[in-house]
Amino acid sequence: MGINGFNTSDVQGFLNGRFADMIKVMQDPNVDASSRPEKYESQEKAWGSKGGLPSVWGQKNGAMASGADFLSELVQRAK
Repeated sequence: MGINGFNTSDVQGFLNGRFADMIKVMQDPNVDASSRPEKYESQEKAWGSKGGLPSVWGQKNGAMASGADFLSELVQRAK
């Protein structure tokens, strides 16, 4: 199904093809190192504690914006 005039499968195919081409060039030893693309890898965990910094839950892990414990609230409402 298209969104904003774009065919989703066409866009996905294009992006996957470009990614595969980039990986091939990046790993090709015949290509000069100065013209190879560089792969960026973050040293941070995507969804966890980052060296003492708060998680995606905010300042208190598992707490909602109101300060209530998310899991306790979920259990109460599920009863």
